[in-house]
Amino acid sequence: MSDRQKVLVILALLSETCTANITPLEQAPSSSSSSSPHSLTVLRKDFLSLLTLVYTSSTKVALTLRPSEPAYTAALTPIRDLATHISSLTTCATLFDAHGITLAKEVRRSAQDVCEAARALSQTFVTITENADRGSSSSGGGSEDYLIRTGAIHELVEKIKGSLPDDNIAAVRKRYSVDVDMLEDSLKEVAEMIEDAGGDDEGFEDEDIDDFDDAFDELGLGSTKKLSTVEVERIKKIQPLLRMSALLHKRIMLDLLKKGQTYSSEFSRRADSLLDMSNTLLLAHEEIVAVLYAPQKLPAISESLAELVTAVKRVQDTLLNQELLPPPRPVDGVASLEQTLAAVSISKSETPKKERDVRKWFDTCFEQMFKLSKTLHDGVAFEPDTVST
Repeated sequence: MSDRQKVLVILALLSETCTANITPLEQAPSSSSSSSPHSLTVLRKDFLSLLTLVYTSSTKVALTLRPSEPAYTAALTPIRDLATHISSLTTCATLFDAHGITLAKEVRRSAQDVCEAARALSQTFVTITENADRGSSSSGGGSEDYLIRTGAIHELVEKIKGSLPDDNIAAVRKRYSVDVDMLEDSLKEVAEMIEDAGGDDEGFEDEDIDDFDDAFDELGLGSTKKLSTVEVERIKKIQPLLRMSALLHKRIMLDLLKKGQTYSSEFSRRADSLLDMSNTLLLAHEEIVAVLYAPQKLPAISESLAELVTAVKRVQDTLLNQELLPPPRPVDGVASLEQTLAAVSISKSETPKKERDVRKWFDTCFEQMFKLSKTLHDGVAFEPDTVST
């Protein structure tokens, strides 16, 4: 067997290795894993080191198999090394489960992306090597694809190393912040509804507007029909509830997922529950925004308000059942000896800074939101329906 044929065999083995390792990475992390013999610090360090080895090995493979001057004998070792590092990376990625589901999912996705990129590189070199074996011109179309594939691995590795969360809390915060931004966008959309209601439809005929309405409805982008004065006032009444809901959502990230704060491993694992709760609240917001476009239908608005209340109640239940909120402070300002000593300042010249009562803020927020939502729901339920003009 010639060295060129050996390279083809080893490249096929690399491709098969990548495919085989993708399967366990696609499986959901085990939520039953509560302990691990491997510390998170060690696992994270090993994972990053393996990424560096993948980067280096892929570079060596590209250099030894460049179409203009392939060195088949020299390529055998780096190809084997790349296959070994891919397998080790996969094994390492599956050991993160005990340190939090959100972090484990991100690590698995990252490792899967690397496997797919390495498989694409191996398949590209198989094609190039087979063409060379048949005497095809190496300067033909596609011969430079290996540079693109190698660059993709390099870029991917650098991206993962630069964005891999330090722990599960950081991983939850990273995903949660995306929902925070989307909720703020929904608030802006509602504000724009009110602002745009004062505009006109100059330049559009009635049939043109109807055509736009049909197109926008099909795309799920809302209606282009102008809101009536009554509908605008209805939006203004609902707007404060949406603001409070978005603020509640954001304060969870700011107060319970603080950067730089040390959390217990148990709290870190429980924080995974925040993401499903966050998504439910986001969907409820989007549903309300959708039904506030003209022409408004009171039953739809009433139903969406009820769904938002359900989502907020789920937020409350999640925070309480998962014990993610700090315990209530003593009534009437009577603090325990431990709390009193903790508040004492060493320097007499310093004025102790009053600590913000996080639990009280959340309890008050929930109470006010439920009151406001009931007032809104009752008002909508008995309000006469209107149709945009």
